[in-house]
Amino acid sequence: MNDRTDPFHHLVLAHIGLIRHIGASTLRRRRELDDYVQSVIVAVYTSRDRVRYMGRLERWIAGVARNVAHNWNRKREPAFTSDLPDLPLPVPPLDEVLSEQERWTQLLEALAKLSPQERELVRSYYLDERTSEELGRRLGISQAAVYKRLERARQSLRRRLGVVSGLIAWFFARPEARAFGQVPRGSDRMSTALALMTSTLTIGLLGFSAHHVEQAAVDVAMVSPRGDTVTRITQVDRLAAESRPREVPIASAFGREDDESMSKVLGIQPMPNVSTAVGALHGMMQGVEQSEWSLARLQGVMGQAFSFEMREGAGELWQEANVDWFMFFDLLPDLGHDIRIFDAKDSGAQADRVKREALAWEAWEAVRASIDRGIPAVAWAPMSREQHAAGLMAANWGLLVGYDESGETYTARHQYVDQGREAFTVRYDGFGHNDTSRWFCVLVHDKPKPVDATRTHVKALRNAVAFAKGARYDPKHAPYPVDARGFAAYQLWREAIESGVAAAGHSQHHAEVLGAMRRNAAAYLRELIEVFPAAASDLQQAAGHYDRLVETSNTLHDLCGKAKDAGAFSDDARAEARDLVTAALEADRDAIGRIEATLAALEESE
Repeated sequence: MNDRTDPFHHLVLAHIGLIRHIGASTLRRRRELDDYVQSVIVAVYTSRDRVRYMGRLERWIAGVARNVAHNWNRKREPAFTSDLPDLPLPVPPLDEVLSEQERWTQLLEALAKLSPQERELVRSYYLDERTSEELGRRLGISQAAVYKRLERARQSLRRRLGVVSGLIAWFFARPEARAFGQVPRGSDRMSTALALMTSTLTIGLLGFSAHHVEQAAVDVAMVSPRGDTVTRITQVDRLAAESRPREVPIASAFGREDDESMSKVLGIQPMPNVSTAVGALHGMMQGVEQSEWSLARLQGVMGQAFSFEMREGAGELWQEANVDWFMFFDLLPDLGHDIRIFDAKDSGAQADRVKREALAWEAWEAVRASIDRGIPAVAWAPMSREQHAAGLMAANWGLLVGYDESGETYTARHQYVDQGREAFTVRYDGFGHNDTSRWFCVLVHDKPKPVDATRTHVKALRNAVAFAKGARYDPKHAPYPVDARGFAAYQLWREAIESGVAAAGHSQHHAEVLGAMRRNAAAYLRELIEVFPAAASDLQQAAGHYDRLVETSNTLHDLCGKAKDAGAFSDDARAEARDLVTAALEADRDAIGRIEATLAALEESE
């Protein structure tokens, strides 16, 4: 097929106005708009093989454009251009407009002629910013071979582009500083506004509709059809109406939408346990090849295995709140994987809603790509308001295990919904509205990241000691208030039981959660024997003390359950419960003592 008749080629050109609209509204340095548009076009073309559902090409391109804009702003110093005046600039002649159209066309044709392997290499190196070392590992070749392949791709683009436009120059050097309004590598008569006009004219020649610029009624300057320099102002929708007969029909070019729609569901579910964060992360790691992260190891490194907190009166308490929420993101890097975080809070302001909608779409793109690789994503409270009102319990962290493009929905699983066995669906932008913070958060696995495993586990053991001594975090900064942590939490619990304030039902729950956490602590320490064989004796003893604590917790749980059924603690049951809490505290002290001995031995061996 001739490149100029390729429907994808025409559709990309037809969305240049949309790309410019997004860039103009989000870039901090608006003078870099042309560079930005070129980067988006290359990103779209080098990711062309990933497009499965052409009926939503516009939204996919918009998601790519927003992602490129986000990365673009992150790498550059802020530039405040909103207060700069609009500059009255001359309108270019029609032949210059057509020349600009040809520049975009030539860039697309050159990219289209790259092989799939060359496109993937260009995208990975220049846009995803993978290092040559990473690419070499992925392809099984040397760094020198990576550079040689990149050079071949550059030469291929250079041959096809020639010296007409210089559009490919961004591959070789950083953009030079330019005066405000000057467009890179083009006529210095073109301002950013005129570049927008050029793109809009290009779209008009190739065919488009108003929704290609996100249904925005943007004023654009347009050259008179007579070819003179008279300028008139028109609306995008009016220009669209004039050009609509030349529109490329998506359905005829790519087939019916329902034939192109994709859906996929992974056979992975969260692991039910005391922490929804760990249960969901464990599900994510199941999809990662050669993952060594057992449930116990995740609990140990993330800290849930060693945490214990209490409030005055030993009443209702979300034991894992501060670990699953407050310290969670600081500990994610210790897992040895790069994890992309899409999170935003909605204050109700229009700007927040727009940002949230854009972020939800970016997450939708990333989650589907991850699921296609066999790796589910983690999401905070993946349920809509309507589902929550209907009784669906999917609070805290859950797992996104599938998607359906036709309905733009995720398939989710949550340990509170039939122990994670029953799946349910939720729209990609339909969750994150159910708590007071109105928090949207999705975690997507990106790639493994080398970490020092020894350092990670030493840090986890030090955190365990800090938890026990109440020094793991500053309570003034914690979002979930408690009155005591670690050893002090046992003492507060014991006092509440002894005074008769503690309810049997609440104490039963505390005993259940404590036993589950310390069971994972014992298992984690036994796993570390292979990591630290020189400290095997101390680690084994510490695990044994936690075994003793688990047995004590089980006994206390049963005792509190009987007292709950009876309506309250009897005097004898209260005394026994107090003594069991004391025994649990002693077992925890003994275990922490062995962990401190392990750390001392490791420091001596360094």
